[in-house]
Amino acid sequence: MTNFDGNVRENGKAIKKFEAALNQDLKYYEKNVDFIQIVKLKGNAKTNLSGKVEFVVCNETHCLPPSEVEINVNIGG
Repeated sequence: MTNFDGNVRENGKAIKKFEAALNQDLKYYEKNVDFIQIVKLKGNAKTNLSGKVEFVVCNETHCLPPSEVEINVNIGG
């Protein structure tokens, strides 16, 4: 069994900018960002943490369609 300890933290410089084409503020990162989530195990057993990350890559003229990547992390033991 696992428990999340707190909220996800962002380690990177977020940029917030109004995008006229979408008529909304966008929050994005340039180059790199780390998202950190502390996980606590109940017991000393090996387990697996899995999920999906969805992202979009853009430049000054266009964006690629959203992509989704599955993640799988072995923890504990």
